[in-house]
Amino acid sequence: AAVLLWTMDRWQARQRTLSLAVGMLMMICAGTPYMFGLFGPTLKARLHLSETQALLVGTSTQVGLYCGLLQGLFYDRYGIRKECFL
Repeated sequence: AAVLLWTMDRWQARQRTLSLAVGMLMMICAGTPYMFGLFGPTLKARLHLSETQALLVGTSTQVGLYCGLLQGLFYDRYGIRKECFL
């Protein structure tokens, strides 16, 4: 029983570490739209985008960020694992 308890604690520690790492990655990704002004001109130059196309990228990012209602409904129905891959 003591070996099983140790194994469960080790498993929980791995799960917590993984959750922390994924959470930090999601925080970094969520901050990206606010930095579009910094990397937007570089993105436009490297991908040879017109001003309209670059603005479409920025607008799409903002719309996706603020459509939380649909994401919340999806989360309520299917759970966190499928939500993260959405």
